[in-house]
Amino acid sequence: MITSNDDHALNQPQADICFLLRLSREVLVEILKRFEWKDVLAIRQCSRLLYSVSKERKVWVSILENDLDTRIPRPFYLPKPLAHCSSEDLEKRVVDWYLGWGRFGSSAGGMDSNTGPVLSDPTTNVDSNSNTHEKSVGSPGPDRKATATLNTGACAFDSDEIPVLCGPLLPLPTNQYFLYSDLEDGAVYYGDPRRPESGVSMLVPSPFPDLFPDLDGDEDIVTSVSIDVLGGAAGAEGLEVDNRERDLVLNLDESTFPTTFRLMVSNYVELDIDHPDVLLAEDNPTPLVIEVWEISSQVADDTGVVTGYSARRLRRLMDNKVATPVNGISILGKYVAYSESWNPVITIVDWTLADDDGPGGKDDDDIPKLGRMYVPAKQYSEHLFLLPNKKILTYSTMAGVHVWDWEGTCVTATSRYEVVESGVPSIPLWTCPERITDPLHPFAAPFVLRGCTRFILPFDDHVIGLSIQPGSGGDGEENARGCRITATNLVDRFPPSDLDTRGCWFGYSKGMSYQSDDGSYECVTYKWPRLGDDEEEGDEESHGDEELPQPPSVKVSPRHHFANFGISHVYYDDLQRQFLGLSETEDGKPAAGCVVMYG
Repeated sequence: MITSNDDHALNQPQADICFLLRLSREVLVEILKRFEWKDVLAIRQCSRLLYSVSKERKVWVSILENDLDTRIPRPFYLPKPLAHCSSEDLEKRVVDWYLGWGRFGSSAGGMDSNTGPVLSDPTTNVDSNSNTHEKSVGSPGPDRKATATLNTGACAFDSDEIPVLCGPLLPLPTNQYFLYSDLEDGAVYYGDPRRPESGVSMLVPSPFPDLFPDLDGDEDIVTSVSIDVLGGAAGAEGLEVDNRERDLVLNLDESTFPTTFRLMVSNYVELDIDHPDVLLAEDNPTPLVIEVWEISSQVADDTGVVTGYSARRLRRLMDNKVATPVNGISILGKYVAYSESWNPVITIVDWTLADDDGPGGKDDDDIPKLGRMYVPAKQYSEHLFLLPNKKILTYSTMAGVHVWDWEGTCVTATSRYEVVESGVPSIPLWTCPERITDPLHPFAAPFVLRGCTRFILPFDDHVIGLSIQPGSGGDGEENARGCRITATNLVDRFPPSDLDTRGCWFGYSKGMSYQSDDGSYECVTYKWPRLGDDEEEGDEESHGDEELPQPPSVKVSPRHHFANFGISHVYYDDLQRQFLGLSETEDGKPAAGCVVMYG
């Protein structure tokens, strides 16, 4: 029997809805702007008026503004500049992020709209209902995972007019284009492997014709790139190069669709012993050339679609003390970092101090002027990442993962060899206790949420999440100076890929593993611990990660398996909702391309 109190409780939501319906549309918009995303989706089912109000663009702009950097970490991109994004664009992007893999294998995918799951065709970008693309989705029972079968296509840069490409090296912000390098001269190109008929365009020319005209073109060129996607995002001291970057911290438009960003390009020439003399120093014939470029997006005024990029060189540095090819490079704000193969010392340079007319590193007298710092790592690092608050993460299959306070504990010297010979003790802030066996995915990058830097560390069968919180006490796993560093087991059991870590991709709250035997992806979701636990941030507890309506795991299979395509690493484009199996150039042929699964 229902009591009067129960009857009142059951009737209260209906009474609240009736009250809302008496309000003006303008007032309803202001109310919904303060709702959470899932409450907006729920209330739209109550009436046609509330449905219409829930579709107002102001509502979804406000939700994005409230959640970005409180629940949604940076970097977080929109498909177009904010001014060009419709209400549907913003809703789709926000809801997709919260649903994770839910739209592929759970009824939660229906929350994306009122008509069920929505698919996106990569060639038209026109949404359509699932019956058009024949997507099959199995409802996950208690003992089996959700499944989905998606349309598949393959394409490659096979035109004779395209240079021999290396890559893709990195995706550009918004994922529409990827960076490649010319194996013959180190020039950097951009192109969309999903649309090879559009070809590739040169972004950064080779530095060698101007610097070393005596090179004959037979040399092996090693090119690396790094994009500054977090400069200014965390609001950390020392990141800003100028006032413009400081303003980006609060600029929703630029942070979600950067119209300008910085690109670091390093080129190294591996010379033969008997090569003609092009020495920059008596003891080293193989100079390293580092350039920092400002990249500007060319956006169509009517649609907001990126039509291309232009580049302006900001600085050029040369280091004639590099004896072996460069492994990892990184740029953040006004600093660049790089490491050599088989040399444990990592170099950090303030690139804004370099004189472009007299490149740093050409003479010994120029080295101190550049403010070079050296991290005395124990072994060479395959990957490194400059982090906010003057921290750097190094990743080595020989020495493991370390986090360093490079400003507070590392040394300044005129050369890295002085650091090695001096025997300066190597004292990182944090060391991962687990052994590393494989290199990181080439697209791995940190995230920033409310000033906390987070990084995904995949292992053979599990995944660890690393959190670096500045300005808090040292009561975490390590007594870190000026910050708290903690490691959390995000995924206890992760299905391995026969491509090792290159076959596994990890976003902030979801990851996937490629299975080459059938071309499928094993997809998992995971949750970070709430920021503020055991901290003096109790008021911000509600801004931590919440329970998301998504399945714990999903198996996504292709409608057609391209077994002979030669996938080298994988990537999930969350803006286009596409699984990408990327291939590299093989046997000197321009075969870079991808297998794309869309849904």
